[in-house]
Amino acid sequence: MDFETNDPVDIIDVQRSVFASPIRTDIVHRAVTYERNMKRQGTHNTRTRSEVRGSTRKVQPQKGLGRARHGTRRAPQFVGGAKAHGPVPRSHETEIQRKVWLMALRSVLSAKYAQDQLVIVDNMEIESYKTSDFARMIRSNGWSPATATGRHPSIMMLPLMEPDNITALDNLELASRNVQGVSLMNASDAEVYEILRHDYLIMDRKALDLLQDILKPM
Repeated sequence: MDFETNDPVDIIDVQRSVFASPIRTDIVHRAVTYERNMKRQGTHNTRTRSEVRGSTRKVQPQKGLGRARHGTRRAPQFVGGAKAHGPVPRSHETEIQRKVWLMALRSVLSAKYAQDQLVIVDNMEIESYKTSDFARMIRSNGWSPATATGRHPSIMMLPLMEPDNITALDNLELASRNVQGVSLMNASDAEVYEILRHDYLIMDRKALDLLQDILKPM
């Protein structure tokens, strides 16, 4: 397809092992969990008894009052006291085998292909850097809902960004970065979750060749 006009340019064959593989929702779930855990900050923190402000003086005598025994006012049962077993800063990263992650990527690509939500274009170079021109283009190509519906587009653009063509994609980055629902990612950094959460997946031929080379069965 031509990226700006959506006109057919050529007929290409894609590998069935990549774009027609079994769709394993259980494997996709594992990969999405892994990717989202990697992005968690893990900076949550609560204060323990040793960190809460307050005196360590015993609040009441041990015996003779007929009430429950208490020590410091910083205990968790008191208002303003510590948090018992609260969250502490930690890493949420989990592990996944590379073959399992590649299987998940094949599954989401096969799902996009089966649902007719995969668009392969010759290249993604555009002439204008204006957001209005880009929004008009994706609407005319049928990749964005009509304005009257009030819905935002949901497009993942996946070109292969290399040193020799990175400047050629400057207009695309400038035009698309302020459009809600449109994401731009290097094909070499493709993620299962990012592809899955968008309706349309648009990639150029270089990205197609790269993914087919990475995802072909051993």
